[in-house]
Amino acid sequence: MLKANLQFFARKPAVDLAKQNNKQLLKGIKSNLKNIKVHEEKISNPMKYYPNWNELSSKVKQGHIKHWKKEIANFKQSIHDSTNIIKRRKNNENK
Repeated sequence: MLKANLQFFARKPAVDLAKQNNKQLLKGIKSNLKNIKVHEEKISNPMKYYPNWNELSSKVKQGHIKHWKKEIANFKQSIHDSTNIIKRRKNNENK
């Protein structure tokens, strides 16, 4: 069985985002927007990603959907944090 450290995939804290330059933050925002679309598609059309979706138990299906919704929330929070960092930097430049 393959074991992975799930913290590796966890949302980066705003502290880590603050270390990135604006170009990196914008790239992350773009990536997060793309990931949101993919996860929304997984929720609306899971059979596209899991051909055996109908064979899965209701509990497993609900687990996947819960996970995808949590991921979407994480992506949105990361976008929010990155946007705030960029805005703060622009405000500091104008002072």
